Amino acid sequence: MNKDTHKTIRVHATMHTSLYADINVPIDTDEDDIWQFIRDGNIDGGSMLEYDGFMDGGWTWEEPVYDYEFDPDAMNVSKEILES
Repeated sequence: MNKDTHKTIRVHATMHTSLYADINVPIDTDEDDIWQFIRDGNIDGGSMLEYDGFMDGGWTWEEPVYDYEFDPDAMNVSKEILES
């Protein structure tokens, strides 16, 4: 495979995964204070669990970069694209 017969396209996508964590707080804690605590980064993302909800595991595809430097080691999908 070479740049005379193939070109490299960069594909961008975002994977959607919903996570959750149940936390206990003092009963009289103000909701604004709880939200600030969370936004300040005080919840360990590694402790969160996967939630099976809408769009979980789904992908949002972005327009590819069509004019990209050729990479001979990039995944070759020539056969698949010709068969589609």
